Amino acid sequence: MGSDEDTTDGGTGKGSAEQVAAIFRKSKKVIRTPTKDKEKSQEDKMDKILRMLGNLNNEMKEMREEQKEYRQEVRELRKENEKIKRENMELKQKIEEVEKKMDRMEKEKRRNNIIVQGIEMKTQDQNAIKEKLTSFLERALQIKIDIINAKKIKEGMCLVELRNETDKGTVMKNKAKLKEIKEPRVYINDDVSKIEREIQKKIRIRAKEERAEGSRVKIGFQKRMVNEEEWKWDIERQQEKEYEEKEKFYEEIEKVYNGIPKYDVKMIIGDFNAKIGKEEIYKPVIGTHSKHDRTNENGKMLIEFATERNMRIASTYFHHKTIHQGTWISPDGKTVNQIDHLLIEAKHSRCVTDVRSYRGADLDTDHILVKAKIKYRRPPRDQKQKNTRIQYPTEKLKEEKIRKEFQEKINKKLNEDIGKNMEEIWENFETIMREGAQLLTEGKRKIGKSWFDEECKNVIREREKARMKMINNNNIENKRHYEIWKKRAKNVCRKKKRQNIEQQIKEIEDNYMKKQIREFYQGIKIERRRNVSTKQIFCKNKEGQLVGGTDESLKRWVEYFGEVYGIGEEKTLQTEEEESLTTGEGEEPPRKEEIKEIIKRFKNNKAPGENGITAEMLKVGGQNLEENIVKLINKAWD
Repeated sequence: MGSDEDTTDGGTGKGSAEQVAAIFRKSKKVIRTPTKDKEKSQEDKMDKILRMLGNLNNEMKEMREEQKEYRQEVRELRKENEKIKRENMELKQKIEEVEKKMDRMEKEKRRNNIIVQGIEMKTQDQNAIKEKLTSFLERALQIKIDIINAKKIKEGMCLVELRNETDKGTVMKNKAKLKEIKEPRVYINDDVSKIEREIQKKIRIRAKEERAEGSRVKIGFQKRMVNEEEWKWDIERQQEKEYEEKEKFYEEIEKVYNGIPKYDVKMIIGDFNAKIGKEEIYKPVIGTHSKHDRTNENGKMLIEFATERNMRIASTYFHHKTIHQGTWISPDGKTVNQIDHLLIEAKHSRCVTDVRSYRGADLDTDHILVKAKIKYRRPPRDQKQKNTRIQYPTEKLKEEKIRKEFQEKINKKLNEDIGKNMEEIWENFETIMREGAQLLTEGKRKIGKSWFDEECKNVIREREKARMKMINNNNIENKRHYEIWKKRAKNVCRKKKRQNIEQQIKEIEDNYMKKQIREFYQGIKIERRRNVSTKQIFCKNKEGQLVGGTDESLKRWVEYFGEVYGIGEEKTLQTEEEESLTTGEGEEPPRKEEIKEIIKRFKNNKAPGENGITAEMLKVGGQNLEENIVKLINKAWD
């Protein structure tokens, strides 16, 4: 009994510990059944999950129904689009048929007509013109002709309508007799359409080139004889070739257009040789204020290009007088067309507030200046202020008076306390130096030498007066007067410009011979700057598409050089041992004499930093300036 009591009461013996461990080893883990509250909460969760699954299932069904509806709408839109395309093709065919019919009617109308050029008519009376032409032609051609009607088209040119084709054939066969008449020189030609006139013009140009090469060439209607070999003009082939050239032109524009970043404002400006009409079907793209009533082929191609890219032809959207709509004047001064246009994306079309032409601007060309007013506010994220480097004319510090004024101005402020910590001292130091440098910019601005002097201005004014006189009254005398002043102005300006360039080259050579190296390089730099192109530079990616923007261009250059030199995307060079940077601990700060010596050794005529402080300013600053620089360096050293 005693031993049993000892083992149970003590609790510290070895036997008791083993017994307790054995008891717990034989025990089992009991899992209690969940209570009713827990079962209910689990059921609620399951119900909630089931409800969510049911809702998701319903939403999926609704989405499937919506997708079916969308697919149906897409099918209907495709059918409608195909219908519009068919209608468009039918409309184009009808327009082509109408144009062909009009051409046939025009040819029928011109069948018995001839153009007589070279006989001056001082009257507009058709009967008087008819009598004079009948008398002249019968006498010159030695034939009998019956003229129904005759009228003056322009100075020295008359349209003659004959009785029938037989009379016309007789006149055309005998017109070679006009060569015997030396004064006045008279020419007889067919009355042809504009397209046929253009064809004849091309044939004449080609014949002139072949004659210059030594060939014998005769010209006929839409044909020419070269060394007894006949060449006929193939209208259909020529039209097909011209159409291919136009297609290629618009493909090039499209390629450049697609290469421009998406969020840029895209505008296309230029001479498209496109007449825009007032057709109802084109109004959403062209507006209602065009100069012309009918759209020509080039105009249709331009409208098609604008429609495909959701653009607007802004040049025909604004109401103006007829004289402010034309952009091109024909050589005879009689025809004025609107063929130069401005296209802009529809989403930015409201930015264009006005487009019109200005006849008064003398550009020495047959095109008229077109001016567009555009109001556009750049997004705030793009409005980043660039740090511009300030440059002061420090060569003025060589003058004793200016140097003393500069020293007095900065020393007056440097004598005051300019700050306690390093940042404050540096900011105040910069401000004082800039205020002192303002002395260098005072006085008259130096005007650069220009070749465009008073003589050039006067001759340009006279040319402009002659041009306006010709526009208001386009006769032969005014036209000849304008051509004289045009040639004179061109010669004077060219002469002055050449003299100016020769003078500048001579100055550069003199500076080189006199060993004035700085002035020599400045002269070269100015000449190079004049010839630098300021246009935007684009790159081409691997697919041959244009890439714009600084970031995209830089990425492309990195990619290109990586391919050329076999450099991977990331390559780093590591030295075997990294050098530890010295902190300057334990070293004494530089003495005033050392800093003064360093300032003296600064090289002149070196480009300053963004604050514009140059070595010349520091050199002439004086003792106070040196002490403040020492103070600033000591603050930084500490």
